[in-house]
Amino acid sequence: MHVDPRLPSDSSSGDGYTRRNKKTKPFMSQSYTMVSMFGEEQVYIVSMFGEEQVYMVSMFDEEQVYTISMFDEELTMKTSLKDTN
Repeated sequence: MHVDPRLPSDSSSGDGYTRRNKKTKPFMSQSYTMVSMFGEEQVYIVSMFGEEQVYMVSMFDEEQVYTISMFDEELTMKTSLKDTN
């Protein structure tokens, strides 16, 4: 599977939203990644501690939209790739 270098990697550290290495996540009840390329949209879903963390990455108009649903609270980060050039 192709991994977009602009997406958070499993080896990243410093934020609480990146997935841990499989050897260091014994408390995760379930972890899975669903990637949908329909409409140029990539959706990453990670279930942790019975809760769900949802990464929705939309590549529309050269923009990345991260929608993270955690513990019934929703955090949305919208970054434009044009700003990083």
